[in-house]
Amino acid sequence: MDDYNSLTNSSHIVKFECRPNPQPTPANAVTLGFEKYAYDKIVGQLKSDNPIIRAKAVVAARDLLVAPTKHIQCIAAGITPALVDMLKEPKAYLQAEAASTLELLAVRDVGCRDLIQHQGLQQLLQLLQQTYPAVKDAAYKTLCTAAKFESCRAAVVRQEGALGQLVRHAQQEECPARAGQALELLLHCTQMRHNQEALSNLIAVVQAVPKLAAIISNTAVTMLVRLKATQLLAVLTSTQEDARKQAVDCGCVAELLKLLACGSADMACAAAEALMMITLTREAKVAVHQVSPDASVTFLYRQIDRC
Repeated sequence: MDDYNSLTNSSHIVKFECRPNPQPTPANAVTLGFEKYAYDKIVGQLKSDNPIIRAKAVVAARDLLVAPTKHIQCIAAGITPALVDMLKEPKAYLQAEAASTLELLAVRDVGCRDLIQHQGLQQLLQLLQQTYPAVKDAAYKTLCTAAKFESCRAAVVRQEGALGQLVRHAQQEECPARAGQALELLLHCTQMRHNQEALSNLIAVVQAVPKLAAIISNTAVTMLVRLKATQLLAVLTSTQEDARKQAVDCGCVAELLKLLACGSADMACAAAEALMMITLTREAKVAVHQVSPDASVTFLYRQIDRC
């Protein structure tokens, strides 16, 4: 019997002697047991009457949404409508926190669709009119992230007055980064699979071509904003004859010819591309010759090849 016990103890020691002792779990660790009820608990706290609890719940929601495997569980628990409701908060810091947390949802198409379903895009567009920079920055980032998906682009185009609002922000924003983000969002909307509605709305309803021409010709505007405006002008004039005529009437040809020699490769490429689209019309070719008799359409195509 003693031999049997010693053999049993020896086998137990051999089996477990090389394993380290378990380390204590950190106080802030999310265990499997906690995850079973964490989602519903966080959603409930996001709807709390206490702003401090809501602020802590936003931080907890962000920690869960950082992990891609937690997206579906968070959406199923109803975290999207809870965060969208927080966008209506009177407190600016809670609005900014909620908008930045929604960006983590918008990185996946399923999160974008849930955001659209719960009217989140409309609320984010309204936040662009806020006076608090942190709120506007968070809203722009979330919208630009969501606009990488077709569903979001289509929703922005269908939203009444959204395209006109973004063009106004591009003109009136004092911060160059936010003006550039407004133009970037418009570029995303024109890159839809079926973009005829977006192009027609921007050209005929919003009258975007004259406004873009004003941005391009304004030397006080940063080069980044002028670059985005030039890229958007190239897209609008790529298929729409009305846009080309408006661009010629607004004097875009002369301004774009100047930008060919601005020293920035990106700007020169964008200007050459826009000129190539505009000069498909006879009036634009005449305008090119009037501004620079030595310039020709062949010269413009060579600029494209260099880029």
